[in-house]
Amino acid sequence: MSLIHGISWVMLIRIAGAGLTYLSHVMLARWMGAFEFGIFAYAWVWVTIIGYIAPLGISGAVVKFLPDYLARGKWRRARGLISFSRIAVALSGLVIGTAFGLTIFLLGDLVPTHYRLPLYLAAATMPLMGLIDLHQELSRSFDWMRQAYFPTYVLRPAMLLLLVGIIVYRGIPTTASSASTAALIACLATLGAQFALFRGKVGSEFSADRATYHARHWLRAAFPFLFIEAAYLVLENTDIVMLGYFTPPDDIAIYYAVIRTSGLLGFIAFAVSALAAPRFSTLHAQEKTAELRAFYHQSIHLTLWPSLALGALLLLFGEPILAFFGPQFSSGYPALTILVTAMLFEAAFGPVSFLLSMTGHQAATARAIGYTAVANIVLNAILIPQWGLLGAATATALSIMLRTIWFTVLARSRLGVGLIPLLSHHR
Repeated sequence: MSLIHGISWVMLIRIAGAGLTYLSHVMLARWMGAFEFGIFAYAWVWVTIIGYIAPLGISGAVVKFLPDYLARGKWRRARGLISFSRIAVALSGLVIGTAFGLTIFLLGDLVPTHYRLPLYLAAATMPLMGLIDLHQELSRSFDWMRQAYFPTYVLRPAMLLLLVGIIVYRGIPTTASSASTAALIACLATLGAQFALFRGKVGSEFSADRATYHARHWLRAAFPFLFIEAAYLVLENTDIVMLGYFTPPDDIAIYYAVIRTSGLLGFIAFAVSALAAPRFSTLHAQEKTAELRAFYHQSIHLTLWPSLALGALLLLFGEPILAFFGPQFSSGYPALTILVTAMLFEAAFGPVSFLLSMTGHQAATARAIGYTAVANIVLNAILIPQWGLLGAATATALSIMLRTIWFTVLARSRLGVGLIPLLSHHR
């Protein structure tokens, strides 16, 4: 699959998925009201944080090793990696989800009553999220882009919207708990679809090959990816978690709408990186350094120019867009401008983090993300009590820009990539 063709499919899926996800959150906010929607958003943030940590970095290791095994015809190792990753992620997800639920129970009255049931439902959803993430990366490693992203980014939000719509139609109270139950069922349906699609395509191809396992080797490679994933989740979600301590659910709802709106920019970078990451790994394994640099520069242009166009629309029409969630949500526009500006800055450097991670520099990448994650926590702790939503947006924006600069300096020193990629030339 060519880069442009592959990105086109991923972008189409991401556009459809972003539209469905955005529509589902708009409708949830209107059906539930700001208070209940804020509770649901807070619980879902915990699903995101813990659910994506559950794979223990194995999803990243899959993208690193599986394309290489397939390219070199190492079918036994490929089959062993697929089998091992499924079992390990399922077990870790169950342990982590159970521990989270037990923690909520032991905290007792320290957790406000209106948060408890949604958080218990979040704990039950966490193992499913880990497996959904893994199957997405397995399909991506085979270059099955439509199969990788359609269930996660189209089926799941469509199911959530349908189920909550049924709840409203039946006259059942539309609360954070009922929406969290719908989200759990949507995740079950998504995982079932992923499993069926993957088994249908890969089963016969590998059934005759005896699996070879290198669990220790895979886990050693996975730990830096785990650290990177955890740090990214801190960078992306600390603001909402800390807002939960300092502000009421209504403010969380407004900021969550801001995050979802600015996040529309993210699907462009995601679409490019989805194709770029396995290609980075393959070119690096083949020691094609010049082609690797040229491919990285190509990925920057494919990321930046669509991002600038969409970013301009969000800056011009952000206030009425936020008002779709409800009249009070338009008050989040100043925070939206801050986040969009930071994301455009990041887009100017393309998928530099994937370039580093897929070329053997995941440890240095992990350290950079770790330090910026700590900076993000400190900034949020300082700025949220002072400025509320604007403080959260400012802290996150500064962290994004710091992280991007750090990655670019690493890419320059380790791979010879230009410090300002758009102004650099390659042969």
